[in-house]
Amino acid sequence: EGRAEGRGTVGFIVALLEKGVNPADVAGKVDEMFMNSASETQSGTQDSLRRDYFRRIGNVGFIANLILAAVFISMLLVTGNALMQSFAERTREIGTLKALGFAPARISALVMLESTLMMVAGGVLGLVIATVVVKLIAEQAGALELRVSQLALGVALMLAMGILTGLTPAVKARRLSIVEAL
Repeated sequence: EGRAEGRGTVGFIVALLEKGVNPADVAGKVDEMFMNSASETQSGTQDSLRRDYFRRIGNVGFIANLILAAVFISMLLVTGNALMQSFAERTREIGTLKALGFAPARISALVMLESTLMMVAGGVLGLVIATVVVKLIAEQAGALELRVSQLALGVALMLAMGILTGLTPAVKARRLSIVEAL
């Protein structure tokens, strides 16, 4: 009665069926009862209602992938910037390591290790937060889960991004001469 339009009508009704009752039969009977009325019904499951809702608002998967790509690129840039800053601040230390006899490959490996550890530390924190958020949302909305394969993909992406962002500083550290560094 409080609605401006459609007074005296119902938007939707939720029916909880007993075990053994076929939902398709019940939906068919309800739709039959209102077949030639001014307000025909469209019966369906809660899952189909949810899918129709998300289909109406747009391609949610595509939007989510765009957001994830933006986050991925920004993480790559932030980590790369932090590593380049760290490399610039530690040029003397790298020169000292070279003067002490550290092989260029070992120095590059240290830079790559730092890069990967930074990415993994931030990524694990992100995965923990994502797991908690998904569990909270699943309790409210249902039908949402974070699979082990998705977590494994997250770890693989962390490692790949750590290596990718560490490549430039590692190559620079390898090519840096002792004289230039000191």
